Amino acid sequence: MKTLRELHVEIDDWYDDGCVGYITVFRAPRSKNVDMVGETVIKLYEMDKPTQDAVRRVFDLFDGEKIEFFRDKDKNPDRIKVTRRF
Repeated sequence: MKTLRELHVEIDDWYDDGCVGYITVFRAPRSKNVDMVGETVIKLYEMDKPTQDAVRRVFDLFDGEKIEFFRDKDKNPDRIKVTRRF
């Protein structure tokens, strides 16, 4: 969690870096701090060749239209959510 002042600095940095995507800022009840999550879309052509190949392999493996990856509370890879056509 961050102070509101720290959050403003992070948002300024994000904006100055090109700000693609969106950010959601939230605060727990009775908390004096805030946190934020965001989503960014990265086009395949913006990635280096090895990363592009890895992404293509994941899509081929799970045959998905959309694939989301999640970490557990300890930041370890935990699960994958696959949206696919049937």
